[in-house]
Amino acid sequence: MNTLQLQSRPRHDRSNLARLSFARFRRTIGLWICVSLCVVITPSLGDEPKPASNISQGAGIQEPSQLPQPQQTPVPPPSGAAAITPDSPQRQLLSVSDIKKNWVIFSVEKTGRDDVWKVQKAATEEDSELICLGKPFGYLQSPEKFADFDMGFEWKYPDDPNGNSGLLVYTDKEERIWPDSIQIQLHAPAAGSIFPAGAATSSTTINVKGLSRPAGEWNSLQVSSRSGRLAVVVNGTRVGEVLATDQTSGRLALQSEGAVVHFRRFWLNPAPKENSVTLEKSVTVETDKPPTKVDPDPVGSSEPKPPAANPQS
Repeated sequence: MNTLQLQSRPRHDRSNLARLSFARFRRTIGLWICVSLCVVITPSLGDEPKPASNISQGAGIQEPSQLPQPQQTPVPPPSGAAAITPDSPQRQLLSVSDIKKNWVIFSVEKTGRDDVWKVQKAATEEDSELICLGKPFGYLQSPEKFADFDMGFEWKYPDDPNGNSGLLVYTDKEERIWPDSIQIQLHAPAAGSIFPAGAATSSTTINVKGLSRPAGEWNSLQVSSRSGRLAVVVNGTRVGEVLATDQTSGRLALQSEGAVVHFRRFWLNPAPKENSVTLEKSVTVETDKPPTKVDPDPVGSSEPKPPAANPQS
């Protein structure tokens, strides 16, 4: 429509036409604004929220040490028996100085306890260490006999990845190398293995590998005894259970077996007799570790087994 035609129209028609044109212009501008906003906002929708820099350390925030820790899956107990669990919640700490002083030394050579066993004091009794120099061969034996008990300690070989020692349980009868007993192996490659020594017998043996930590690092051992049944845990891993079939009580002994070994944090809780577990001696023991061939008491192919000797004071 040209200017001449527009001017020829009545005034009210020209006014309506102007209002219509302005409305169309507003709709067009509004549409463009909406499209522009969509283009700007849409990419930000997929962005992940960023943490605020000023979050207060309130009570509802858990530190990593407060979070639940994963639990180890226990090894099933022998058929028809409940798993052995420690009875005493409070561990009774043993002094390493008292162990060195009061336990009885037995050696293949005439020697004094100070020549084989030493104490390294620390700021606390818990961190003080009992050090075995490893030679001559022998053991340090408790004066008391134990049947039902829970006990444990930590040990390490300072620099020998093939370090050797052991804990003898239910030692009895003739004192010799090695006495009738059930041995819990501390030999680094096979730590946690359980087998009878001397003339002692058991329902089975357990041979394991790979539970010991590298030389210079502390290892932990826990032993529970109930009516001749032994349950062993090494570094938090339950090795399994073995039933002694002839000796179910006796002394405890730490072996001196050729390597320098450090001990600390001994604890021992005698268990009440009424809490003992009575089992048939034909019980079959299950373990979570496949049997592996382990030399039960490696001494060295070129080194003969030491002869029997008399106990020394």
